[in-house]
Amino acid sequence: MTAASGCAGRVRIEEGASLRIDLLRAEDQGWYECRVLFLDRHSTDADFQNGTWIHLTVNAPPTFLETPPAFVEVRDRDPLSLTCTAVGNPQPVVIWKRSDLAVQSGDTVQSGAQVDGNSSLIFRPLVKEQHGLWQCTATNQVASVSATTSVHVLGTSPHAVTNVSVLPLLLAANISWEPGFDGGYFQRFSVWYTPLVKHPPRAHHDWVSLSVPVGAQHLLVENLQPDMSYQFSVLAQNKLGSGPFSQIVTSVPRGFPVTTVPPEPPAMTVRVFLSPPQALTANETVRGVLLRWEPPAQFSVALSGYALELRQDKGGWEVLDRSIPSTKTQVLVPGLIKVGIVTGCSLAAGQGKGFRSPASPLPGAGAAGDAVALQPPGWRLGWPPCQQG
Repeated sequence: MTAASGCAGRVRIEEGASLRIDLLRAEDQGWYECRVLFLDRHSTDADFQNGTWIHLTVNAPPTFLETPPAFVEVRDRDPLSLTCTAVGNPQPVVIWKRSDLAVQSGDTVQSGAQVDGNSSLIFRPLVKEQHGLWQCTATNQVASVSATTSVHVLGTSPHAVTNVSVLPLLLAANISWEPGFDGGYFQRFSVWYTPLVKHPPRAHHDWVSLSVPVGAQHLLVENLQPDMSYQFSVLAQNKLGSGPFSQIVTSVPRGFPVTTVPPEPPAMTVRVFLSPPQALTANETVRGVLLRWEPPAQFSVALSGYALELRQDKGGWEVLDRSIPSTKTQVLVPGLIKVGIVTGCSLAAGQGKGFRSPASPLPGAGAAGDAVALQPPGWRLGWPPCQQG
């Protein structure tokens, strides 16, 4: 048996004449021979001609030997070389990518960038358009590994802002964005907008620009027309000039909500039924006339109280007391000639209470209450009619 160097402790013969190699390495790759020898006799040349050879291939994933730095800053129009080498079995293929655009060896992309025979990415010279992330990927049948570097090109105008969004508000809009690379100089922003007219009077729109406060990444645009489409874009500028406009975003500001006044519910007529008090009696005492009665037999609303009225002969009724509690069933009236008492009636269900004077008849009044007569001087007690609705 022939084994590669450095295999001590990792290679052994197991039962059945099997060869076992632990912790396989790339250097273990090669030809191995299995030969039968007779230990009880002297070996001859023929004994060395009965072997069987087998080739061991050790596949290994790519491993980088050298990668570019994660971040590179280079002046505009200066040269740049990014090195990326890898080993593995099979030997990996190295590809450079930017925005999913692969650059093979000998190819050129974007103003002269190319990959040489050593898998290095060469820029002669580096320009603004080559700013961004570049990825080196080494691939074989086993696996792929990648390394990324960010190339910043200094001394240029600003790059376009990204992720422009518009939040529609009441007669306004809030515009926000993410700044692009500033080109190595301080940059400022402005927001441009215009109404989107279906049939503009001229071939182009009249754009309005608003300056953005220093350090801000959003701006509130006010005094917009409700329910009209507007286009918005953001522009970055530095000492070398203006960058490209951002993508155009269309939005419609909100208008005042339309308030619908619900119609008034139809008036409801509540019929109130309230019968007069019952069993009215009058007894003369030394202190006056004692009136007694029983509560109404029927009523559809809560009883609020009683009112006492009087009249002489055939004159008009006069209110003597309109605040007799509903819990009372008798009252002492001193010095009366003729008196009457009525129940309290509600003008509307659950609302204020009131009493009708018999001197002012009302339509729909109820029947009069009970009456009694006394001799002399001729007492007459009665319940004047009560309003029911």
